[in-house]
Amino acid sequence: MIDCTRRVFVLTTLLVVAVASNCKGDDDRRVIALFGDEDMLEVLRMPESVEAFRLKETFSEDGIPDDDGRTAGPIELDAELSEQLATLMLDPDTYEWRVSKACDPRYGVLVQFTAGDTTVEVLYCFECDILAIYVNGEFTGIGEFDHGSDQLAQVFKEVFPDDEVIQGL
Repeated sequence: MIDCTRRVFVLTTLLVVAVASNCKGDDDRRVIALFGDEDMLEVLRMPESVEAFRLKETFSEDGIPDDDGRTAGPIELDAELSEQLATLMLDPDTYEWRVSKACDPRYGVLVQFTAGDTTVEVLYCFECDILAIYVNGEFTGIGEFDHGSDQLAQVFKEVFPDDEVIQGL
């Protein structure tokens, strides 16, 4: 009887671990889809440069701010801030996957991760915690960063120490 109970316990534990692993795997695939493919994740993990810009609400037709929409920058992020930002961006727990917001984002920050001839641009709206991602100018996805909003705000407070709006996040 004890041997049977132990088998049931072991099988139940294995089933719970398998289900939990599969759920986490689904979230990892969602992050990959958000950025287009796994190669784009490598641009965030191993960039040659990372630059941040503050934006006003003037955007080009394709949704990416034109040069006139940039009010500050480029500001080159150091390795530590780049790594913090990439870690947050690649963490599935940063995002809210179960809801979709009906907002018109007003992107206030643009970050460009560049490696080789690939540029991944991430636009952040802290009013509704939505970001948009473009790879070499092509839209790849939009996500809700509700669970990482405070941590992302802390990164950008370091990047833009004299910006009253960013400091008020």
